[in-house]
Amino acid sequence: MIYLIRHSETDWNIERRIQGHTDIPLNETGRTQAIGARSKLKDLNIDTIYCSPLSRALETAQILNQELNLEIVQDDRLKEWGHGIIEGRYIADITDKMWHKMHAKPEYSGIEPIENVFLRTKNLLCEIKDEKLKNVLLVSHAGCLRMFLYATANKTLDVDDFIKSYSHRHINNLELIPLD
Repeated sequence: MIYLIRHSETDWNIERRIQGHTDIPLNETGRTQAIGARSKLKDLNIDTIYCSPLSRALETAQILNQELNLEIVQDDRLKEWGHGIIEGRYIADITDKMWHKMHAKPEYSGIEPIENVFLRTKNLLCEIKDEKLKNVLLVSHAGCLRMFLYATANKTLDVDDFIKSYSHRHINNLELIPLD
């Protein structure tokens, strides 16, 4: 079984800022949340932990792992969706029109193309399944986790379907999601 979990709280989560590849650390509440979330993992028999190398995900994985004592594999494919020039901006300031315009020409805005996010998540899923690992925990970010959910259900990317069905799905900090 593959389990997805989002990193715990950062100041930018509270401020509703777009984080992307910007390496924002956990805040004290986030560290306390991660300690409290360890109990979610007790009965899952986790064998392997993969995590994003961004500090908010890595520190979350390290705190969750304190009782499991497993190796943590950092993997760039678990990094948050890169949002280029809009990282650090308030989510409320980005209109749907701006969002679509930036994604239509990602080379001008520095936004990671949606196809890249789909391919990296799909490749990691295939690799984990090929290794026949039993119970894997992936510690990542909301945007990346949304794409994992989409890539699990779809063999190819349909951008309109992703935007309509997955892009607005809320994923709470430390929400644990089992993949079928």
